[in-house]
Amino acid sequence: MKHAIITGGAMSIGFETAKQLVSQGVGVSLIDISETALTKAFVVLGSMVDTYIADVSKSSDVERVISEIVKKHPNISYIVNYESDTRGSRSHVNFLRIHDKSLLGFFRERFKYCKYIIGARFYYIQR
Repeated sequence: MKHAIITGGAMSIGFETAKQLVSQGVGVSLIDISETALTKAFVVLGSMVDTYIADVSKSSDVERVISEIVKKHPNISYIVNYESDTRGSRSHVNFLRIHDKSLLGFFRERFKYCKYIIGARFYYIQR
């Protein structure tokens, strides 16, 4: 079965993306900082969803959840990295700063996890 990882997946665009993927039979691991929002998302989306509480700007959080996800789902088909830039800056420098502290930045820095995402499609959505 195909599987996706979605950061910021409990609300907004991340949640809607998860809903679409689940409707197409794709399993989804949602990563979000809000436990309340993750619980609500799980209730709506059902058993094809795993939820993980993490702050993707913290390497230790990402390391923990990615380790858990790839043990359960060793072949990742999609990675959707949704992040909201609350400061409103859309500059190139700000984009790179956010990207480097994101899930995609995590995979780029930690080659040991790259084998789990070979062939995966990456999507980066910034609001």
